[in-house]
Amino acid sequence: MKKIVSLLAAAAMLFSCGVCACADDTDTNYGDQISLQYSYTQKIYSGISKSGNTVSCQSRVTGISGITTKITITQEIQKKSGTSWSSINGRGTTVFTSYANFSYSYSNLASGTYRVKTIAKVYSGSNYETITAYSRTLSV
Repeated sequence: MKKIVSLLAAAAMLFSCGVCACADDTDTNYGDQISLQYSYTQKIYSGISKSGNTVSCQSRVTGISGITTKITITQEIQKKSGTSWSSINGRGTTVFTSYANFSYSYSNLASGTYRVKTIAKVYSGSNYETITAYSRTLSV
């Protein structure tokens, strides 16, 4: 009898262990482009490049056609200071479509290491998701 009770108790403990399924926002890096698993967004791009003494920053967001109704982009250029990053300038745009592209150029930046931080709010009606993407770093 004790063996049966022990077996039943072990079986109960085994089957009472729940299975945990966790949703994960997985980011897949493809250079500067990131493919994200979100509800209203297909892709986000945050890029930086240099030509002469001009640094160009680009932010691009592709929503889901028929679902995305508005995209707000805030683009910040950041400078590295030690081990941390400081935003030195921010600009942005809002569009009422499922695609947004925002570019801005800076001339004669002080020497240092820079990157672009793109913060996108992607809407479907009054609901939205916020996505942040960073460009590669660039030395000036």
